[in-house]
Amino acid sequence: MAPDAAARKGLFKDVVYFDSSYALEDKHRDILEAGGAVEYTPEGSEIDWAKITHVFTPDVDFPGRQEALKHPGLAIMTVQPLMGRN
Repeated sequence: MAPDAAARKGLFKDVVYFDSSYALEDKHRDILEAGGAVEYTPEGSEIDWAKITHVFTPDVDFPGRQEALKHPGLAIMTVQPLMGRN
């Protein structure tokens, strides 16, 4: 039996992600957003880490890391860039 697409619609409804340095491939971004995730887009140069649940980054030492680490519920995911992305 195929998985129910409607059930997956809200799978990521509580996820607000920040894509540091455009680490995610479009197909992964599409999957997150199809499941209800929302990409955090900062207004100006300040990032409100309290509004973010997940950070995707190609480098563990990303800009803003020290501030991000002050939020214990924030998940930081390192993503290995692929050759010929998107």
